[in-house]
Amino acid sequence: MIKKKIGNAEYNIIPIPPHLSPYLSRYGEISQKKPENLRETEELSKESEKIVEKLLSETVKPKPQLEHELAVFNAVINLTNQTIQDAQFFRTKQGPSATKSSTTQPRASQTTK
Repeated sequence: MIKKKIGNAEYNIIPIPPHLSPYLSRYGEISQKKPENLRETEELSKESEKIVEKLLSETVKPKPQLEHELAVFNAVINLTNQTIQDAQFFRTKQGPSATKSSTTQPRASQTTK
């Protein structure tokens, strides 16, 4: 857990838990997609907003103020990426009896909302 202070607000942040990784994957897909028209843009925007709300509600206390959401969401992504990196490092340091795992793991994408 980390603490992030923005102005007078302080947020307790945990990494995105594994059971929420499908939300993160979907968010990555949405953020890479180029909408074909305004209707599709609005649909993707609404879906993106729901995903961010879900991830923030599960990883941040108290609920971020609207003007802090982007900074807090980026902190969640950074913490999640660091946690994944640390876990991979730990697995490689266990010794010769440890099973080899792929070094290409999904990473949370940096984003701007």
